[in-house]
Amino acid sequence: MLRWLPTFWLGFVIVRYSRVSFRTVMMPYNPGSDVEWAIVWIAFALAVILSAAFLKRSLVNWIWFGLLGGLALSTLVLSHTALPALIALAVFVVSAGLGEFVLQRFRLDPTPLIERLVLTVPIGIGCLALSLLTLAWLGFFNVVTSCALMFIFAWPAVSGIRSFLTFRVETGLALHSPAIILCAYVFLLNLTWATAPEIQYDAVNVHLAVPKLYLQNGGLIDLPYFWNSYMAHLLSMLYGLCLALAGMQAAKFFVLGVGALAAGGVYVIGRRLFNDEVGIWALLLFYSTPLVIWSFSTMYLDLPQALFITSAAVAFLRWYETSQWAWMAASGWISGVAVGNKVAAIATLIVFPIITAALACQQVFRQAGSERLYTAFRAIAAYVLLLLVVAAPWYLLVYEYTGNPFFPLLNKVFRSPDWPAENTSLDWKTFGMGTSVGSLLRIPFRLTWDSNRFATARGAVGFALLLAFPLALGYLWRGTLPQRAVLAAIGVHMTVWAFTAQYARYYISVLPFVAVAGCAIFIAGQSGRVLLLNRALLLAGVLAQTPVASVLFWNIPERFPVDRALGRESDEGFLVRGIPGYTSVRFLNGLWKPGEKILGVGVEQLRFYFEGPLYTQHYLNVADFETLADLRTALAKDGFVYIATTRLALENPAPWFGYLQPEFLERFGERLYSDEWAAVFRIRGR
Repeated sequence: MLRWLPTFWLGFVIVRYSRVSFRTVMMPYNPGSDVEWAIVWIAFALAVILSAAFLKRSLVNWIWFGLLGGLALSTLVLSHTALPALIALAVFVVSAGLGEFVLQRFRLDPTPLIERLVLTVPIGIGCLALSLLTLAWLGFFNVVTSCALMFIFAWPAVSGIRSFLTFRVETGLALHSPAIILCAYVFLLNLTWATAPEIQYDAVNVHLAVPKLYLQNGGLIDLPYFWNSYMAHLLSMLYGLCLALAGMQAAKFFVLGVGALAAGGVYVIGRRLFNDEVGIWALLLFYSTPLVIWSFSTMYLDLPQALFITSAAVAFLRWYETSQWAWMAASGWISGVAVGNKVAAIATLIVFPIITAALACQQVFRQAGSERLYTAFRAIAAYVLLLLVVAAPWYLLVYEYTGNPFFPLLNKVFRSPDWPAENTSLDWKTFGMGTSVGSLLRIPFRLTWDSNRFATARGAVGFALLLAFPLALGYLWRGTLPQRAVLAAIGVHMTVWAFTAQYARYYISVLPFVAVAGCAIFIAGQSGRVLLLNRALLLAGVLAQTPVASVLFWNIPERFPVDRALGRESDEGFLVRGIPGYTSVRFLNGLWKPGEKILGVGVEQLRFYFEGPLYTQHYLNVADFETLADLRTALAKDGFVYIATTRLALENPAPWFGYLQPEFLERFGERLYSDEWAAVFRIRGR
């Protein structure tokens, strides 16, 4: 009976989650083609399963990979995005080649191909990012120097790329091609979004806008008029490189490739800790998670972060198996890439150096040989040093600008004059469940079934967490030290997550570990009818969770921009539909002249598309001026010519937006453009 206990739990989770998925698809945020996409997904999956059951594996692979590959190539051609895709591939390949070149210098053992890519690409990204930061710091960040940097790094990268020809793909991967075919279908959906312009808030306001301003300035520039700019760290420089080489689309394709490699990292972790089948199921579970699918559509940092953390873990596992200190050094460098991208990565990665230090201390107590002790402590020193080399520059830069390296967080400690000391959590208290004991115990269940509490749609984070919790505590804690290390990393990450920001997106970076731990319980060590039933239930769960992804794309009714992917819609037409207020940007871009400044209120999600600099968070209270003319004089002195705002902000303007007050606009504002969402004014001289 105990042998069937995990299966009973799995069945309960899948049935309950399937109900959530069905309700979410039937009652989305706004009307759209959610049911149609769900039907297409189920029909495709059933066709793949039936073909795999009745046809030879080679024929199945030829049919489905040929069909999906042909559709992908047709999409690139019809959408006129083949060149940006090739540029993104070039950045990806150079990153991989650089990483391999570095590993060759340390004469580290060869690995299978996917594992090697998981290790080398983040190493190369770190090299490129630091080089780009140096160029920007020196004031030489532009299109010419970006192209020159790619050519310079291409020389060592070629040496590394040659080595990839000698690596073999993981042997167990070919046995599970139907799962890869299902992932390829999801990849094709993600590809449609890669061909479309960016429309998500953080990407347009920060991740694209800041490197664009760096390029326009020729280097680093302090941007105090929107505090979000200080959250642009390591990966923003790679986005800037893509912008310089081939524009925004290259950056989107780069994220598409990084996300796909993150899924490969899930397979590698599962394979190394357990077996190939655990890796495949974890890969499928991760890749079909609705919030992960949504993350492929945008240039947010969560998917790259998942790759960096997974890659650091793989390097740590290599060190544990071989005792080669250079693997720990590689883990430290990759951890630096993760921390340099988002400081929250420390919450997941801190486990690995602690375990390394604990093993070193254990050797001391056992009176191990001096050579073994030296190797252990050298590994720890290399890890910490390289992490700081990669991560520290980004926070030192923010410290130079604001006086707080983690601005705007931890401001009660650093007391930056640019931010209220008491505001250290932004809007994080507006979602989540609180931190009482009862709330913390219910988080895994609520995050799975009521994820709308965590700022996303119900069912959007999938069901992986309930597979790992609570059964993983009993089944995996008795396993090997690496298995316990991954379990500890999950525990530390989720604890910090629960006590800081219970935001669904911030869960994605640890989802690779959660997916592996969850699938291992039901696959590793199972056999016979139990294993068959567990496989069937996991497949049912994957089929149930994927349709929820369409609900997250509420911006457009068709959910996936097929018309844009097929070249039947222009970028401008898509942006007009996808971002409210874009027509006001297009209008203002036709008037703006170099040197003129634009005041913006509520239009941050359009920042990247303004040709001129958009100054937001610019506070001027009417009460601080004797007359309205004095307020107008202050604006003219600062060079402001236009005001772009939302209609909502005009209805009841906040007092600190003095230039939006009706009496000011009536006297000094000339309305140039207005629609149902936005308005544009010119500030008159009298």
